[in-house]
Amino acid sequence: MTDRNSEELNAIREGVRALCAEFDAAYWRKVDEEKGFPETFVKALTDAG
Repeated sequence: MTDRNSEELNAIREGVRALCAEFDAAYWRKVDEEKGFPETFVKALTDAG
């Protein structure tokens, strides 16, 4: 793996971490309690690419 690839992967990881941080335990608890699908999370992940 080259340094460039490593930098790109680190940038992707940071982006995913930041996006996931927007969805706290309360969000996941609500989805779980409603036996629902995390549509808002999936849309945010999809929109982020």
